[in-house]
Amino acid sequence: MSSPDALQVGTVSTYRGGEARILAATFHTEKRFDADIIQCDVPTNDSEEDERDNFYNIFSTIIQDRPTRNTIILMGDFNAKIGSSICLSKLNTR
Repeated sequence: MSSPDALQVGTVSTYRGGEARILAATFHTEKRFDADIIQCDVPTNDSEEDERDNFYNIFSTIIQDRPTRNTIILMGDFNAKIGSSICLSKLNTR
């Protein structure tokens, strides 16, 4: 018999969003771990330095605050550039 406070499978147990272009939710699973889904929209190098620093500070905090037993699914727009000219000369500094 489960307690009324027990989470059902698929239930969102925590949610964090609306700051620095990052949304994070933790879903309760059948196993002994939860699944953390993090959606982010990384600022480009053309963005203000304060905006980029704020993003990476919040992103780092969100990742570090997750229990190590949880599975992290990371999704988003990472503003990656591909191509031979980009790979050989123009590197993203982040």
